[in-house]
Amino acid sequence: EWSGGSHTAPELRLLLFALAYSLRATKIIETGYDTGMTTVILAETGAEVVGIDNGEEYPNVKQAAIERVKEYPNIQLVQGDALEYLKNQVDASIDFIFVDDAHHYDWVLTEALEVKRILKPGGVAVFHDTVECNLWGVIKETFSDWQKIELPAISPGLSRNMGVGIVRKPGSGV
Repeated sequence: EWSGGSHTAPELRLLLFALAYSLRATKIIETGYDTGMTTVILAETGAEVVGIDNGEEYPNVKQAAIERVKEYPNIQLVQGDALEYLKNQVDASIDFIFVDDAHHYDWVLTEALEVKRILKPGGVAVFHDTVECNLWGVIKETFSDWQKIELPAISPGLSRNMGVGIVRKPGSGV
């Protein structure tokens, strides 16, 4: 069965790894870990990775995620509300964030404001499904003074562009 994690193209996983690795990220958050496939790729950078998922979407793949990440001591899976988790993080404390949980405008706007607060200067956030869920507008507005780019991200299962938006917080590197 195709789940959210399965819609993250292998090329996008490679890009996420390359971005996090090139930043020398030590603290990474992934919202909406689904199958844990992207979580493992992020952990391969050597960073501490926290995956947050409330378990409501694709509940049948959560056990597979637990199994997939169990060999990685640098991964912590948290079952809970991603927005609440982000709100509880210290200002300028996270190097890299992959946002792939709820995809409606108000939710993404609220998460984006938390991302702005908790990313370190020079840190990067990547938002999945910007085309599929028409989210690039809210990201462009929220991060108007940040470097940003929207790229195609073709779902292997749906063969259509889900879209990915990348933003970088102004300031010195991580």
